[in-house]
Amino acid sequence: MLRLFFILLTFAAFTQSAQAFFDFDLSLQGGEMKTALQGDSYSTNKLYSYGGAVSVLIPVYRIIGVGARTDYHLYAQQSVADLAKGGNRSGRRWVPVSPFMDLHFGIFRLRFEYQFTGTYTLSYETASGKALSYGSPTGFTGEIHACLVTTAERYYKIPGRCIIYAGLYFTQVKFGTEILGSRNVPLDTKLSLQDVGLTIGLGF
Repeated sequence: MLRLFFILLTFAAFTQSAQAFFDFDLSLQGGEMKTALQGDSYSTNKLYSYGGAVSVLIPVYRIIGVGARTDYHLYAQQSVADLAKGGNRSGRRWVPVSPFMDLHFGIFRLRFEYQFTGTYTLSYETASGKALSYGSPTGFTGEIHACLVTTAERYYKIPGRCIIYAGLYFTQVKFGTEILGSRNVPLDTKLSLQDVGLTIGLGF
């Protein structure tokens, strides 16, 4: 019990000191995701999208901040699965780490995230009983936030923390490899993913 109290006390002290240099935020996202093989229409395969992210930001200069985040999303098939277009695409996607940049304009904040890590794993196994995933992603997420509750402006005219925010997000990613069991095979025709929806978050 004493050890747990010491760990919590140490964590609280670290958090307080870290907040002098870093901003943290937790966000939830929900919307509609579409997949398509390169050259096909995105309208052929639609899924519900639910997810969240944890972000760490360093205010650099006035309206500019840079940071890193991790994202996790779940996808549930919405349209009728078309076997000719890849079948049921329900699954999960984890982005272990991705860099991003923030730009502040009054109560509004723009966020640009570059994605190049992680996998998209389907919920259903193949006919041979193997798990199917897609890797080697390249793409981006763009977000616009309205900061509903903020702290006061900080040193060197750095904007205050965005304590509560809501906004929109748009993600577009292409996957270059197919992972079937232990095999990692380059794709001649890349799988594309588009995800658009709403986001809400808490900053501290």
